[in-house]
Amino acid sequence: MDFGSDYVYAQEDNDEFEYVEESKFNHVTTGYSSVTADYNDDGETCLLDILDTAGQEEYSSMRDQYVREADCFIIVYSITDSSTFDEAKAMYDWTARIRDKAMPAVLCGNKCDLEMSRSVSQKQGVDYAAQVGIPFFETSAKDDINIQEAICELIRRTPRARGKEYKVVTLGSGGVGKSSITIRFIQNHFVDQYDPTIEDSYRKQMVIKGIPDEMRVGAAKSSKKKSKKAATNSLGGGGGKKKGGLFGSLFGKKSSGATPAPPPIDDDDDDEETASAAPKKKEEKKVKVRRSNPNAIVLQLGNLGTCTDPSTEAHYFCSNCNAAVNCLSELKTNDGVTSWKCEFCGQQNDNVPLTVAPTGNAIEYEIEPAPKAEEDDDEDKPDNEAEAAKEGKTKAAPVSQRSNLIIFVVDISGSMNITTEVPQLQAEWTSAAGRGGGNRHISRLECLKEAISRHMDHLAATEPNNKVALVTFDNKVTYYGDCSTSPQQLDSGVLNDYRQLMDQGQRVGSDLSLRKLTESVDDLKSKVHGLSTCGTTALGPSLALCVGLASNYPSAEIILCTDGLSNVGIGNLDSGNPDRDFYTTMGEHAQASHTTVSILGIEGGQCAMDILSSCAAITNGTVNILHPLEMVRQIRLIAQNPTVATEVQVTYIMHPAIVLDHPSESSSVTLVRYMVGNATRESDLSITFKLEKSKLKDESVLPFQVQIRYRRKDGSKWLRILTQSRKVTNDHKTVEEASNVAVLGIAAVQRAAKLAKDGRLEEARENLHAIDQMIQRGAQSDQQQEEHAIYREQANLLDLQLMKGTSGDTAAKQLHVSKNAHMGQFLSGAAKRKLVQERKADEAVQQQYYAYKFQ
Repeated sequence: MDFGSDYVYAQEDNDEFEYVEESKFNHVTTGYSSVTADYNDDGETCLLDILDTAGQEEYSSMRDQYVREADCFIIVYSITDSSTFDEAKAMYDWTARIRDKAMPAVLCGNKCDLEMSRSVSQKQGVDYAAQVGIPFFETSAKDDINIQEAICELIRRTPRARGKEYKVVTLGSGGVGKSSITIRFIQNHFVDQYDPTIEDSYRKQMVIKGIPDEMRVGAAKSSKKKSKKAATNSLGGGGGKKKGGLFGSLFGKKSSGATPAPPPIDDDDDDEETASAAPKKKEEKKVKVRRSNPNAIVLQLGNLGTCTDPSTEAHYFCSNCNAAVNCLSELKTNDGVTSWKCEFCGQQNDNVPLTVAPTGNAIEYEIEPAPKAEEDDDEDKPDNEAEAAKEGKTKAAPVSQRSNLIIFVVDISGSMNITTEVPQLQAEWTSAAGRGGGNRHISRLECLKEAISRHMDHLAATEPNNKVALVTFDNKVTYYGDCSTSPQQLDSGVLNDYRQLMDQGQRVGSDLSLRKLTESVDDLKSKVHGLSTCGTTALGPSLALCVGLASNYPSAEIILCTDGLSNVGIGNLDSGNPDRDFYTTMGEHAQASHTTVSILGIEGGQCAMDILSSCAAITNGTVNILHPLEMVRQIRLIAQNPTVATEVQVTYIMHPAIVLDHPSESSSVTLVRYMVGNATRESDLSITFKLEKSKLKDESVLPFQVQIRYRRKDGSKWLRILTQSRKVTNDHKTVEEASNVAVLGIAAVQRAAKLAKDGRLEEARENLHAIDQMIQRGAQSDQQQEEHAIYREQANLLDLQLMKGTSGDTAAKQLHVSKNAHMGQFLSGAAKRKLVQERKADEAVQQQYYAYKFQ
């Protein structure tokens, strides 16, 4: 349980609004697209945004954007492998071709601690770096040799075009230590066996001495000419038709995705003339706006996948509000009777066992043990879970003894044969690497075949006991299973009845045994590569079949890939009355059987993702619209975010003075329950709230408790109780300066997405803006300012979409992504240490990934 600040803010009755400059709401704007915030630039403080790439062979839209926008590059090779040196030289040429100019870069010959295995001499590195005019360092991420020196020298040679912010991209062949160098620089520790498939960005703010004046001139002149250039440097740029908006010139100088402008040209005469002629600045008119809310809580439900030592003592609940005795509770014994006055509602509870008071703020109890092979029908389970735990009554739940299931549901309708041009960065790389080049095209189905085949290879190495089934749809639905038997084509007569379709899926799952993936992978890959396109799109019937099939397994995942509207059978979306309710119903059935549904759409198609996404949202699955070549990465990302718990129910116990600040809830309550269902590794739940000062008595500290009931992967059921307290203050500045920016950021983005889903777009945008202003006022530390930059980037993605509206596939994708944002996206580089330590891959997976070459 993470809070938005070390304090909770008790708002004064007259403090609901604040006054800000009118220009911040009425100026020409395209959103948050500036990469800089309004902090003073001393010319030495640098905020680095470093992308640790996962190699060049797989297409990545994230890498594509970073390479096009990067200010500079770290190019890495291993001194133990001459082929990586050749690729490093090709990469530097590649960046120049993409950007049409020589870019600032540093060449790093990594692994200099392995001198006995050297195959690239130091002189080779020195000579090439001198030839192209970039600095060169031999480095060791393991022994921390020249890591800081190399990157700081790179920054000294890079124009300061974004104020204090720099976009940096790390490039290099697989296995050369790109991630090790990045993490050594950011977190000052060495990582080994890092998962090479992961691509992530890291923020670090630091002071770099010795930046030459000619590199700093952009920031200096930008600041000096700020008032003169206000119109042309606004987000909307100079000229053109102006559009109204909320955020104004506060949010920067250039639109998202644009190549950074060069530093302004020094012109002292012009500055002097401007200074002498400039009229005295008038006080700007201010407007009344709602003040931001700093009270937020985020629950990282992915932690449910981490088992803790259970308490052996019984737990005790308040008879009035159902709060549990906790580490804040005071148990008093009088005349042999132990009593507890509830911290939340004040209820006096008597006859409390002395042994129930926990000492830590997190404690866990087992409600039901892991199920037996067969259900014990003789035991009755009490209706009340608390009573069940007190009485020691548990009941084993039935569970399949089979392995987990992954179902690939593949669209093979005629439109999947449409070809897409290979992105420029990818085509240029194959040319630079000596494997041909020029403009090439690839069909949507070809991309999907490659993605599924490669992912099955990956699963066979990482999850060999899992089972994989294949289902395809055009105007028919065909079940292939693990391809060990003849395919089964559904009768057209059942395509309009989802109950018959689900029943048939259940029967297929019961009748046909699936082999482990290690035994079926070759047959599956052969069948996938032989798929061809034809017909229309029976997406709805295929989904119903697979939801029924998945219900036979204790945990299952459906990955549905499509490029068009469902137009055959149940779930028809290509009509004047699209069948919206069907997809909600499928989501509910899937969640009930612990199944996650992910929907992947292809750019250029029209999938009605705003309707399809409801199924994924209910099951906590993924929704994305992406380039066909990125299917490989996206399917792998789904696997890297597994379900860690099911039947998740979250209950907040709060003081009566708390009012939830939520789109659908505004009343003062002491107990709020959320039915989450499936929780994945990246599931984070946020709430924001206010305090009604009139309902506070003399409390200076308020308690907070969360009770999480959930089922683990082994079928056992648990209760996790988290309890914390926070001091109360009515000083806004105190709260803001003690803020946890990552928590405020994720809570703001999730809330804005919920508001937008409810049609409250202007309120959503105002919420993003107000939180940005609040964070900027309070951010003092390096970590706070790093996380502020991250928040602005995430808020920009959502804000730009809200300006365009919420209809269409792209909007549905962005709203789903923002509503399901996770804490890892908002953390500074140093704060990601725990995430980094979890990103491990064995040698077999690494070599499998390194061996792939894009053709």
